[in-house]
Amino acid sequence: MRARAGGGMPKTLQTRTSSACVTGHRHRLNGVRRADYRASRRRLGVRERVFLQSTPQGDLVLVTLEGADPAGAIAQIGADDDDFARWFIGQLKEIHAVDLRADPQGPLPELISDTES
Repeated sequence: MRARAGGGMPKTLQTRTSSACVTGHRHRLNGVRRADYRASRRRLGVRERVFLQSTPQGDLVLVTLEGADPAGAIAQIGADDDDFARWFIGQLKEIHAVDLRADPQGPLPELISDTES
């Protein structure tokens, strides 16, 4: 799913997965890959937060990007070709079946309420 650039509103993506799949990825992002992860998001001008929500239908991962152009940041992540980007994109595809290098399957979620606006 490649995001179309534009728009400064926060963007949220969600996927269904298992917490077991997310655990290893989370440990690497917060461990050996942390410096690259933080540098990538700083370069893109976004703050990324990831939430794991357990539901009766299964685990749900929510990812929020906040910054001047979150949709553009998603597109740029999909276009990047450094070592971290290749690893990150591969992890998303393997764990969540989300391909940031492919064309979008639909629009990004629409923000419908914000206490700060």
